[in-house]
This record gives sequence, C-alpha cells and structure tokens, in this order.
Amino acid sequence: MPSFRVESIYGAALAKLILDHSDFELVTPDQEQIKLLGVEKKIASFDVQIADLEDHSGIILKGDALAAKKIVTLLQEHLEDVFVQRHGLQAEAIFNARVKHVNPRKKLAIVSLGNNKDGIIFTSGLERGDEIIVQVKELTTEEEKLPLVSETIHLSGEYVVLEKGEDFVRVSRKIKGDDRERLHEIGKRIKPYGFGVILRTSALEASIDDLEAEAEKLVEIWEKIEREADRIGRPGLIYSGQHVVHLSLSYLSKKRLEEIRSSLAPTFPDYYVLKSYSRNTNFTVSVLNRLLDLVPLETLSDALRATLFEEAYVHQHYLRAFLKTPDYNIETFGLGHITSAGDMFETEREVSLRESEELNDYGVKSGYKVITKTGIGSLLIDERFLSPGNSVVYRRIKITAPIDYSYRGKLQAHWLGIEVHQTAEDLWIAEPDALDMWIDDNRVSLIMVEKLRQVAESVKKQLSSNESTVINYTYHDYNKL
Repeated sequence: MPSFRVESIYGAALAKLILDHSDFELVTPDQEQIKLLGVEKKIASFDVQIADLEDHSGIILKGDALAAKKIVTLLQEHLEDVFVQRHGLQAEAIFNARVKHVNPRKKLAIVSLGNNKDGIIFTSGLERGDEIIVQVKELTTEEEKLPLVSETIHLSGEYVVLEKGEDFVRVSRKIKGDDRERLHEIGKRIKPYGFGVILRTSALEASIDDLEAEAEKLVEIWEKIEREADRIGRPGLIYSGQHVVHLSLSYLSKKRLEEIRSSLAPTFPDYYVLKSYSRNTNFTVSVLNRLLDLVPLETLSDALRATLFEEAYVHQHYLRAFLKTPDYNIETFGLGHITSAGDMFETEREVSLRESEELNDYGVKSGYKVITKTGIGSLLIDERFLSPGNSVVYRRIKITAPIDYSYRGKLQAHWLGIEVHQTAEDLWIAEPDALDMWIDDNRVSLIMVEKLRQVAESVKKQLSSNESTVINYTYHDYNKL
C-alpha cells in the first residue's frame, strides 16, 4: 500500500481528502491529524511527503514519481483551481558538475549539470573549469531562477541519513527523552568513518542491525557515485533523487479544504485563507480556533477580518494584484488607490504614459481615470477607462480564479489570461494561445478553464445588452457552474 506524510497548515484537510479518495496510507501523522482523523501514530517511511511552500501559497510533493502523480491527479479533481508545476530535475539528485562562471564578490558560481541544465552554488574557492560533485537542494517555482545545488551531500535511507565529509551524530527533533538518548548512542556505534549520521523518526521502529545495515548500504551507494563520476568524466546525472511537484493553491482550494476540515471539527471561517496570509495570522487563527466554545464563530472571524482591513486595506492604500499564470510567471497590476473597501474594493488611478501607448488603439490617453472593482472571492477585475468627461472609452475585465488576500495589503489570484474587452465599436473575449497547451500539459484543470470561459461569455452577454453594471461573480457562483 502506498503511503504519504503531510506536514502542512492544510494537513488535516489534505490528509482526509487523500484518504477518502485513494488507497494511500497516512504515516507519521501530527497531533492534529491523530485527533481529527482518528488515525494511529504509525511511524514509518513514506512514498510521498507533502509540505508547505515557504509562503504558504501552496504545497510541494516529494517522493516516488508514480505515487506523487496519483496524488496530484486526485487533488486536481477536487481542487480544480490549483496550478501544477512539474520539475525536470529531481530534489536530492546528485550530479557531476563543471564550473561555468564564478562571482567571487557574491561567493557564488554557476555550474553545468549536463543536458543544457545549470545550477547555482554558493561557495568560495571554485574556479572556472573545476569539476565537482553536487546535490540538488532547492527547486524554485520561478522558471528563470536556477536550482540551488551544494557540495554538501546527503544520502537518505528509510531510517538513516548520512552526510559526506562530516563527523557528528544527530537524532530527529521529534524524538524525545530516553528514546533520544538511546538512539544517540546507537548512532555513535553505527556511524561510518567520514560521514555524519542523522537518525530519522522512523529509526524508533528499527533494530540496531537494521540501522547498521542501512548505514553500510548508503556508504556503498556513495562509493558507486564516486566511481560513476570518474567514469562519465563530464557533467551529468550520477544518482537519481526525488520527484518534485509544486501545487499553487488559490482561494477556492482553501475554501474547499476549509469545508473538509469543518466536517471534522468546528472551524474558524476563512480558516486556511487567513492562516496562509502571514505567519501572524496563521498563529492568530490557530489561537482563535481554540476559543470557538467560548465565542461565536462569526464574531471571531469578523473581528480578525476587520483588523486585517484596518491595517492593510485602508482608504487610499495603493492596491496591487499579483496574478499567477500557468507558466509560473507572476504579473503585477497596480489597481489604484482604494476609495471603497468591504465585500468589494473600488480603486482609482490615472493612466500612465506607457499604458496609454499600449492602449492607444482603444482611445485611451495618458491621464485618463481608471476605476477598478474587484473583491475577495470575486472572479472579476473590472477596469473602466474614463475620459475627462467621465464617459467610458474602454473596458477590460479580467476573468480569474476566485481572488485571495496577499501579504501586506495586496490581492492575488490564478489567472489564465482570459479577458473581456469593450470599446465603443467592439466587444470581444481574448485568450492566450498557450491555454490549450497548459491544459494538455495538465498544468491547469479543464474543469476550471471551462467554468471561467462560461463566466467570460456571460460577462460579454451582459455588456452586449448595454448593462453598465456587470454581475459580480464569486466563488459561490463558480461552485454552481
């Protein structure tokens, strides 16, 4: 039976979703998962690990390629607004590398990994042409950024991790008390010469013979890696790592995961939406959720949301939106100064000279006023470009996945590039040429694409009827499509 582990703010909800719709087994659960899901505290190795992206905007899956693919497919079926990013490189993969460029001032170098792939390494003392063995440590979600590699090599087993060129014994921080002391002593006994040793949480369930045998096996793997590096004599892969997939979560996914958690226990409204906003709100929501027996849900939620608006979305604050596209780019749009905030934001700004050049064919001039309406959970960013006489000369409505909060008073959303445009003479829907490719590559869900296309057609129909006020589609409307 394939297994998975979840270490995430979305943990309990993700675990239940996967358990309910697959044959995967949850291992090494945290206390919340044990309590809410009624599972046993089984400590074991796993085929896939799920963790948070650093900014809590999504999750990262690492592990067996086939098992990870099954989980990604499942999540796309139930959280169809996710964006999926698959990586050509594997985490923890080991390469024979050649130094291409050195920046002594920044203490970094660019290295060739072979097959037209490069990596960045932060170190000093390297020279152009040096050949070194490196391991992939971090894969970025931004395509233009190089993966981070290091000469620090970790070899991971089911119970033991070895670090080449070190001399230490460490025990997983999750192991406490007498067990920690016992495993530390075992670690001293099994530690190979020339390696540091880390005993994982799963080592609790292993015998001394198992731990010793695995450490010896990992040393043999390292010896094979060295021989393979000498044999190929050029940049290239010499030891495979873990398959990696990034999933970016949007407002809709967070609300659906909230519904799943609510089926297990009383849950703070906008639980995951607010927990993912910042570290402070993550902590605050966790504390407030413990007060649900004392204070009504809506009272707590309204108080936190009011505080958020008072601090981050105040009158005249310049509102920006980060729109993430399926090709992993983030386009930043300045919406304008907030003139009204609540269920909907209304902003105002002036057309810049550069923008007027881009929109000149639509009659838009520099200095024209732009009024924008959007809101949390909305599917629309509605921009009206007004002449000095306040007549609408051009209208552009971006159709997005439900819009979410973003840190420090910004907005964010997943955007497929679908827009509705209106001038005095014409009305049309625009889509990027890459949209079908994104669907074929399974970067986006066809379900979401079809629903947002329906919204675009409905908006176009309203505008064709000379309706000045377009119905504000929200995630509630999205769920009904």
